[in-house]
Amino acid sequence: DIGEFWNPDSKWDMMHWLRVSYERCADEFHFEAPAEVMNNKAAGILSPEERGRGWEGVSWEFYVPFLRYLNNQVFPSADTPVYARGYDWRQSNSLSGVTLAEQIHEILELEEAEKVIICTHSMGGLVTRSAIKSDSSLNDKVAGVIHVVQPASGAPAAYRRFFTGAVKALDGGYALASILGNKGYKFTEIVSGLPGPFQLIPFHSYSDQNANGAPMPWLTQIVNGQTEAIGGNVHDLYEINQSPPGIFNPLIHDEDKREAVGTAIAARLKNTRAFHCWLDPFKHPNTYSIYGT
Repeated sequence: DIGEFWNPDSKWDMMHWLRVSYERCADEFHFEAPAEVMNNKAAGILSPEERGRGWEGVSWEFYVPFLRYLNNQVFPSADTPVYARGYDWRQSNSLSGVTLAEQIHEILELEEAEKVIICTHSMGGLVTRSAIKSDSSLNDKVAGVIHVVQPASGAPAAYRRFFTGAVKALDGGYALASILGNKGYKFTEIVSGLPGPFQLIPFHSYSDQNANGAPMPWLTQIVNGQTEAIGGNVHDLYEINQSPPGIFNPLIHDEDKREAVGTAIAARLKNTRAFHCWLDPFKHPNTYSIYGT
């Protein structure tokens, strides 16, 4: 509706998000604001065949060279046309999973194929696992799944940003850090309207390792100069008002805004807990992982 694009392939398109305030970013990013996956921004880059396979819906600079590499592989035992599916990353990964499941069925029917191999990147792993869990008929139609850098149990960086904001050196450079909110209170307000990214916070199955390699709680505090684990269910810890460990940012000074953001955060935490408990530890039986939590 606003005629703007989240398009990492274009500095001009992304400039809009740098020019506006973080409050406006929060409004325009909000999961209830109408939006759709782009399909008209790579016409001069992609061939008609590539566009017909959904490649226009992903960042062409980041993904298309790899998609072309895959598409050029020849296997004597099978035809392997390569499709790509972008998705609305603002939405809950369970909702995106339902959409992906429908798209997989459509592709299989179009190609008159029996099986599909799915290769995911980052949060797309959560979307894919959600798709297969939400539609049990996919289990036999998926030959295998390859996850690359999947935050399978969440990512501590997603939690850290509630307090530090997005940091230039750690979170994609100056531009992306500024767009996502370079202060904790800015990031908190923006992500309070983003169910999908909110679901990246670490959950009950995430753990660090001690010096002996044994699992240990990752959320810690310093008491009398000693580092010790903060006990309890991590979802419960996120909900308390002590910040940290609770995801509550007292630097949102405006009282009405603080209350509104707090209400949104509570809704996201409830949804995120339900999503984590529903998905974990489900995975397709023929799953490969290339680095991840």
